[in-house]
Order: sequence, then C-alpha cells, then structure tokens
Amino acid sequence: MSTERGLIRYDGHRLVKFDQFGDSYASRNIYGFQLHPSNPTNDLLAMTHEGKWIRIAKGEARIDPDYKGYPAYEPSKDPAAREDPVIQSLPFVYEDQYSNILSRFISIYPFRAGAHYIHYQDHVSYYRKNKLVKRFSFPNKSIFNFFRLDSDLYFLDKGLNLLQFTSAGSDSSVRQIAIEGEILRHKTLARRNDFMLFWNNVSDQVFVLLDKSLYHISKSKSGVISGKLILDGFDLRKHSVKAVYYDPLFQRVYMGSQLEGLYILEKQPFDVVVDSKSKANIFYGQALLGDNQILTPDGKTFKKKAAPGTVISGNMEPLSKLVSWDRVSVLRAKSGDIWTKQGEEIFQFDSTGNKLISKWLIKGGVTNLYEGHKGRIWIGTTTKGLYYLDPGQPKNSPSPFPCQLLPRISWIEHQTADFLWIGTGKGLYRLHLPTGKLFPVAGLENIYIRSLHIPNGLGEVWITTYTSGFFLLKGNKLTRFPLDKQQYLASAHCIFQDRRGFFWMPTNRGLFQIKKSDLLAYVEKPFIPYYHYYAKNVGFKTNEFNGGCQPCAVRMGDGTVSFPSINGLVWFVPEHIKPELPGGQIFIDNLDINGKALTSNQKQISVPASASEVDLKVSTPYFGDRYNLKMSYRAFRDGTPISNWKEFDENTAISMPFLAGGEYTVNVRKLNGFGPNNYIYNRLTISVNKQWFETWWFKVIFVLGILALFYFILRLRIRAVKNQNQLLESKVKERTLDLEQTLRVLNNSEKELAQQVRLHIHLLASISHDIRTPVRHMSYALEHSQNLIEEKKLDSAVTFLSQLRQAVDNMYHMIDNLVNFIKPGIRGESNAVTQVKLAGLVKEKILLFEQIAAANNAHIETDIASDETIFTDPKLLGIIIHNLIDNAIKIRNDNTLRIYTRRSPSNLRLIFEDNGPGLPAELINWLNSSNSDDDSILPAGYEGLGLLLLKQISKLLHADLNVTNGPGACIRLTFREKSLAGPNP
Repeated sequence: MSTERGLIRYDGHRLVKFDQFGDSYASRNIYGFQLHPSNPTNDLLAMTHEGKWIRIAKGEARIDPDYKGYPAYEPSKDPAAREDPVIQSLPFVYEDQYSNILSRFISIYPFRAGAHYIHYQDHVSYYRKNKLVKRFSFPNKSIFNFFRLDSDLYFLDKGLNLLQFTSAGSDSSVRQIAIEGEILRHKTLARRNDFMLFWNNVSDQVFVLLDKSLYHISKSKSGVISGKLILDGFDLRKHSVKAVYYDPLFQRVYMGSQLEGLYILEKQPFDVVVDSKSKANIFYGQALLGDNQILTPDGKTFKKKAAPGTVISGNMEPLSKLVSWDRVSVLRAKSGDIWTKQGEEIFQFDSTGNKLISKWLIKGGVTNLYEGHKGRIWIGTTTKGLYYLDPGQPKNSPSPFPCQLLPRISWIEHQTADFLWIGTGKGLYRLHLPTGKLFPVAGLENIYIRSLHIPNGLGEVWITTYTSGFFLLKGNKLTRFPLDKQQYLASAHCIFQDRRGFFWMPTNRGLFQIKKSDLLAYVEKPFIPYYHYYAKNVGFKTNEFNGGCQPCAVRMGDGTVSFPSINGLVWFVPEHIKPELPGGQIFIDNLDINGKALTSNQKQISVPASASEVDLKVSTPYFGDRYNLKMSYRAFRDGTPISNWKEFDENTAISMPFLAGGEYTVNVRKLNGFGPNNYIYNRLTISVNKQWFETWWFKVIFVLGILALFYFILRLRIRAVKNQNQLLESKVKERTLDLEQTLRVLNNSEKELAQQVRLHIHLLASISHDIRTPVRHMSYALEHSQNLIEEKKLDSAVTFLSQLRQAVDNMYHMIDNLVNFIKPGIRGESNAVTQVKLAGLVKEKILLFEQIAAANNAHIETDIASDETIFTDPKLLGIIIHNLIDNAIKIRNDNTLRIYTRRSPSNLRLIFEDNGPGLPAELINWLNSSNSDDDSILPAGYEGLGLLLLKQISKLLHADLNVTNGPGACIRLTFREKSLAGPNP
C-alpha cells in the first residue's frame, strides 16, 4: 500500500512500514505503483514524488538506482502541450486539478514489453519500443476513462459503452465491445450516466461502481468481457475509496480510502438460519424432512428454496406444545413417523407431526433416540441403562435390554446388525445383541463419550469425547490424536465426513476441517497434523456450536450440511468451501541489533563482536484466520542446537542472545496445510565476530602463559618440598625408633589385657551361673534333708543326700574344668597334646553323671571303638565332653544321649546326639559362626559357661564345630589329619 509516509506491507495480520527512502516529505510520499516498460522482471515498482523508483521484491522495498525518473517517450512533447502525465491508475490522483485543461495534455498509458499508448487531442497512438505502430482517430475524449486490460487499451464512456484499441494486427479502427454478465441487470443502466471507474495498471484489474454496487470487469480466454458483482451495499464514494483490489480465489475485496485507511471485505461462505419469531435460536437435535427441510425437536422447520438465500420457516404446533425445553433429540424413522422426547417422556407422532400416536414414560431420564435395524427404536437413559421399542409389535412399549446397566448413555449406533456401539459418561462399549454381552474399550474408562462416527465397512470407529480429545479405534488399536494449540478440540461435539475426505468437527470455540488421510497417516507414524480452523468471521453468529445430540449434523439433498449452534443453524456445502491455507513464504525481517534496526531479508548477515543479542520478527502473507498459522523456530550455534522447536507467540518475535562469537542460525518453519510434515522453511545465519579474547591466537598465548606460570610455581614448590622433606626425614627417624619400641610394649600389654578380659568374663559367667546359683540351691537342699531326717524319713534323706553329693562332685569337676581351662593362660603355657583314647575318656565322664542320669531317667549310649585314639589335650577335651553330657541329661527327663565316632581317611568326627528339644536357632547360628569377634559373647538372653567353653576350647583344639537340630541337638567335633597323626617328631 502506498501512503504519504512510505510503503506499507500488510501480511494479513501485521503492518510493516518501509520509509527509508530519504529525509524529506517528497522522498517518502509515494506517488503510486508504476509500470515501467523496460522492467525485465515481474517485481512491483513504486515511485516517490522525487521521481525515484522503488523496487518491491521478496518482502522488501528498496530504491532501485538503475531507474531515474520516467523513461523518455516518443514523440517529443508538442510545444502546445503543457505536460505529459503517465496514467497508471484510476481514479487519477490529480483528476480535479487537470479536468479543465485536458486538451493541453499528452496522456501516456504504459504497457509491458516496451509498449505504450498515447492520447492527445483527437487521436490515440500505439508505440512499441518508441516506434509508432498504429494510430486511432478518437477526438475529444476524457483521459480518465481509459484503462488497460491485458494487451489492449479500452475506453468506457458514460453510456457504459466499451471501446477497444487493440494492439494486434494492423487494424486501426476503434471497435465497440459488448459487456456481458451481472452488470447488465443493474438498475442504474437505465440512467447510464453515473458510474465510477477503478483501475490499477499493475494488478491489471478493472472495476465499475454503479450506485453502491461494485462490478469486476474481466476478460475470458475466449475474449468475452463481462462484469461480475463482487460487492453490494457499501458506499465507496462516501468512504472516499480511491483504490480497489480483488482476490477472486477467496472473494476478498481490499479498498484503500484516502481518509479512512484500509477496508477489507470478505464473502462469508457459511450461512446461518434463525427463526425470526423466536428470541432464542438455540438448536441441538435435527432431523431431515424430505430433501431440503430441517426439523428440530421443538417442532421448528426450515425449508431451503432453490433461490439463493431463501429459507421458509415453519412450526409443528402439536409437537412444539409437548417439547418446550428439551431440544436434544428428534428422530424421523424410515416409516416416516417422528420421534422426540422431553425429560422422562417419549413421543411418537405421525409423519406430519400433527397427530400424537403414542407416548411413554421412563423414569430416570431419556438421553437420546436412535433407529436401528428393522425399525427398532433404541433409547438411552440417564440412570436406567439401555431400552428398546419395536414399533411394529402390538402393544409395544419400551423395555430394558438385558445387559449390564450403563450410566448416562450419550450415543447409540450400529456397526453391523449384531453389534451396537454405546457411548456413555463412563466409557465406550460394544454390545453383542444376540448374547447381551458388553465389551468395554480399554483406554476409554471413565471418559465421557460425546459422539461416534462409524464409516461403513472400514472397521473404523471415530470417537469424540468431552474434555479428553478425539480418538480412532481400528481393530484393537486405540489412537489418541494431538489437540490444537488452544485445545478447542478437547471437547469436539461430533465428526461429519464430506465427499472429499475431510472431517468437519464443531466445538464450543469454532469449526475445524481436518483431512482424514492425515489422521490415518498419523496412526502409522505420528507427526504434527494440520487442523484448519473457522471462526465466526466466516459467517457464524457465534463460535459456540452445540453437541450432545444424535445426530449433531444432517445433510440435505442439495449437499447442504446443517450444524446446530447457540445462535442459529449453520448451513454450508463442505465441497464448496475452499480453505485458505497458510502456504506463503516466510520472511525474517525487522532485525534490531544493539538498538540498530534493519529491514533486511538476507539469508546471512554479519554483526560486530560488540553485539549482545538480536531481536527479529517473522512474517508470512496469510489473510485467513491467524489461528491457522502454526509457526515455530529453533536456534543453533556453530551447528549445535541451543533450543528445541518453539512455537511463536502472537507477535512472531524472537530474541536471541549472543553468548559468544560464532555462527548463529535461526531456523523458522511453518505448517503449509494438509499432508504429513508439510512444512516450509526459512533460515537466517548471523555471523558474530569474535572478541579479541575469543580469537585462537589469544587462546594459544593464554594457554602458554598458564603453562609457564604453572611450571615456575611448580619449580619453587619442588624446591621447598625437598628442603622440608630433608628436615622431616631426620625427625621421622627419631620418632620411628620411639614408636617401634612403644608399639612392642603396647602389643604385649594388649595381649595380656585381652587374656585377662576373657578370663574375667569366663570367671564371672561361671561364678554367676555354675557356682553361685548351685550353692544357693545346696542350702535349700540341706534344709530339706534336715527336714527329712527330723521326720524320720531316713531312706529318702539318704537318697537325697546321695544326689546332693553327686551334685557337689559335679560342681567340683566343673570348677576343675574351669581351672584346667584358665591355668595355661595364666601361666603362659601351651596345651599338653598327648595320645588320648576316646572310649576311656568318654566312659570316665559318663561315670560322673550316673546318679543324676538315673534321677532324670536319662540314657547314655556309646559307640566308640576301644582302640580309637587322637592326639589332643585330654583335659580340654574332657571339659567339652563333660559339658555336653551335663547339658544333655539335664535338658529334660527321659532324654537319650548317643555318643559315637565316624572316621574317614582325612578326619575323625566325635558326635553327641540326643532326642531332646534341640537348641534355639540363635544358639546354633552362634555356635556355627566363624566370626572370632563373637566367640566370647553369647546371644542375648543366654547365660552359662558350658557352651562358651565348647566354642572356645574347640578352637584351641583345632576341632571344627558343627551344630544342627534333627529334631534333637546334634553336635559334631571334627578332628583333622594333624590330630590323627600326632605331633611331628
């Protein structure tokens, strides 16, 4: 757009100003867009009032030094002519100033390829490369009614007669051309004296304004010129419109006002139908009556007539009286009957809607109605599950279908005759009708199912949900699709498939068009799909569509689809809607580096080392809804990514700091439209010069300096360490001698202390458990013996005293054992190893316990050969045997102890086995443990010296100790080869 302050680039959403053409008013004031005959490219040209040419290409506008002012045209100016203006567009800028002196002008109309027309006084001349080709006689005509169309010059007079000056051939006659098309029907043709001509030589577009109707004049390939109405009802004169541009693809009109700026008028491809008699045009359920008539649940009808935009509304009174607020469900059965509902009631009307045939009540609330195979009516409820009704049956009434109770049924639809899909507020189910079995769909548990779309014979079930997005169930695979950036599709109401393979999905925030093949490709390999969005600027009265009804869309016989909304029914033919896809180029411009603005669209720029960051904006020409722009960027430094792909905000701006010198790259991509990975890319590389401290020579010098400093410090340190080491070595030698002597003393003291500690522990345990307690009991026993003697029970007293003597003997032997164990440690003597006959030693210890064994009814059995011998300390081994016999006969009455040996070539096992209760697990683990730190510490809760001596002495005798329960205790002492062979001579 040309203005008095420079050029304006409009990309559909943002205005970017280009005014760096000079400092004066004339250098920035744009005369208009121009056509230069010798321009070798299709680039757009503009001119300032200073006569400088500006070339517009690739999103930039720069002064072109190759052009200076207007080219010279032949013939030379007539001496009587005042000036020769170049006419580039209509209305002409200076038309008011020149209108009184037109006869003195040589008006020039430039064409491409070096051609131009000239009008002067009574003739029109055609030149090619400044050579006269032909001349037309044409006296006294206004220069402001000429315009170019293709390669010919035309003149439109006030009678709307079109005259042609053709450049082809040698014919120099002016031909009158008939204008065809819609312009012929305009009422102002009766006057034929009031029109306004708009023409832009650069865009090659011509428009005629008749009253408030704007017509586009175009030429077909066959040469027919016609006028098509593109705008009606807008007063271009009142709004001072001076320039018009028409986009025929999307039927959008751009108008430049001299006083009010830019106007953009769009033809809305969607229609909204409302009931003018109703205050609230809120619609949900719909049914099709005939080919082109819609019925709503409350009885409203809308019939589409053949004339464009003509709709006749009506009302079925009996139906509207019964249904006043529940507008969710209406059904026209194959029989023609009309079914609807309100709350808990169901109504059946005849095909006219005037006669009520039947009504029923289902407590729990009816949610939706659906006609299945053979005319059966399926009924969804809120709390009572699934019902059905067969209208053809006598005395028919709704009956519950025998299957699991389903909560809040929202959708019912057949896939085959035997299978029914049921959407609920708690997931999706497949019902096998012959058996009544329900099969829930895994992955949709507790999700509110909004609607289903089940194409015939494809094995596909498309699912929309309330707040959880939309899915495809194909085979056993459930696929959840990504949502749009604002997640409007999280609550898509339903899916309607058109005849071109597109899905149309209404939401509470607008309508989406999605290519089905893209979604199927996503199932195989995920990518970011393109969803095309339509908002109310395309014709809706509101962005909020309605759902929760079955069906939520119907299609009429002429192809029109009807969607319900909270403000009218939205009607459109999907196959006639051409989505405006964002397929334009990407421009990276408006760079700001350290406060310095650049408008460069170069691929690579270089900036000084002092630059700290770059701010830039990205633009793309797109005149549709901005929600369809899906642009992202990613930054690199020296080829390494420094960010992931990031979505642009509404400003499409990037701010990237320069962490250091190097090559920075910004990659920008845009989703072009439908199709997998349909991206267009652009890239800007920014070379940031390095600071002096980032250069390679500085790094080399710095590293060498650090190494030299390190070497110098290391030499000083080594010298100091050597001197210190010499002093330390002398001190260490002195201290080492003292420490070695002290260590020897400490080792000896430690050994002696350890022996004393063990001795104290053993003595304390023995005194506490085996001496102090038995002595206390002996006092009681003597008192009891005295009582027996006093009572003259001499036999009992003798028996009791005999047992007491045996106990005293045992205590003696125990103390003797204790002394024998401790004595070598006190004297520092080693154990006396001699040849010991096991049978004799065991028999000697058994004799000590004869009376106690008899008193406890215990039995001791031995199985040891008389010549079985080993080399060991007999006293220490005797202590073990003594303690094991003592423990076995005291553990309980009637206990049997077996003592036997088992010999092999490498060892001899001495085994003590009884049939008592066995030993606790913690004692067995402790006895079998090889951890020497636990030898002198019994498990918690156990006292006595016997088992402690057993473990200690077995180690002194180099005998392996193994204890098990089976169920009685089994204790094995294993003597190895050294004990069998005797000491070395």
